[in-house]
Amino acid sequence: MATGSAGLDALLHDASLVYLGLFLAALIDATGFPFPGRALLVAAGAATAEDWGQVALMTAAGALGAVVGDHLWYAAGRLGAGDRLTKLYCRLSLASGRCEARARSRFDRFGPLAIVIGRFVAGVRLFAAPMAGRGAISSRAFSFSS
Repeated sequence: MATGSAGLDALLHDASLVYLGLFLAALIDATGFPFPGRALLVAAGAATAEDWGQVALMTAAGALGAVVGDHLWYAAGRLGAGDRLTKLYCRLSLASGRCEARARSRFDRFGPLAIVIGRFVAGVRLFAAPMAGRGAISSRAFSFSS
């Protein structure tokens, strides 16, 4: 058991692997799959950060992963996945038949603010980027909002 612990310690103290791991964790977390990306960011900071510079780099790696993940969803929306994902969400959530129309109208009404709000609401976060990509928000406004 001690050898496994020593190997884990070596990985945690290799800063480049920690930053890469946090980037990937945030990227996976941005897909909407149940994944503890934010918890890993906090845990890595608590376990390995020795100064505020490392905390800043870990935060930047996590933020970059989240932004890249959101932009991949935005690109999926540009390719036509936004409407399909909205239909799937409405079907899985057992919402009313007007779910899609309400989602589109609210997104069109709030525009970039929907992206900001979506960062903090799990169900909205997953579908905000593809819906923005379907043409509701320009890529520049999306980049600024995310």
